[in-house]
Amino acid sequence: MVNMAIIILLVLGFLNGKRKGFILQAVHITGFVIASAVAYILYDDLAEKLKLMIPYPSFNSDSSFALLMHEGNMETAFYRIIAFAILFFAVRIILNIVGSSLTFLAQLPVLKQVNGWAGGILGFAELYLILFIVLYIGSLLPVDEIQSALKGSAVAEGMIKNTPYISALVASWWVK
Repeated sequence: MVNMAIIILLVLGFLNGKRKGFILQAVHITGFVIASAVAYILYDDLAEKLKLMIPYPSFNSDSSFALLMHEGNMETAFYRIIAFAILFFAVRIILNIVGSSLTFLAQLPVLKQVNGWAGGILGFAELYLILFIVLYIGSLLPVDEIQSALKGSAVAEGMIKNTPYISALVASWWVK
């Protein structure tokens, strides 16, 4: 079921990017990268403050699956992920509001011809990155239902463990 949902979402990401066009999709994916960089720079400080405000939930002792449980301090990773998400989404929303004013560029002659398909490719890439982060966070959450859903999904496990460069990068940020 999770496999099918991921595939459908990726197809919808392509179609949504095709509908939005290259310029707006480029703004969104650039915003994604900038928001990730800002969140990466600032998340550790916020994580320390969140430890005082949010209690850490514990894993069930018979939890059947946690893709990344063996890789490090799960409590620290939990707070780092929450801090990263707060910063990421705040910056992303601000950049998308500012960036949406650039859509007039899509009417330029050269861009008008490739606008749809290039937007589709960027839309797919953007949604893949978002799904990767959501799945990675899900693999770290101490919720048995999420863990068992991920255990049954070859696509989710493949994305989390085998996305070139990004899998190792995110693991070094949050887990190790």
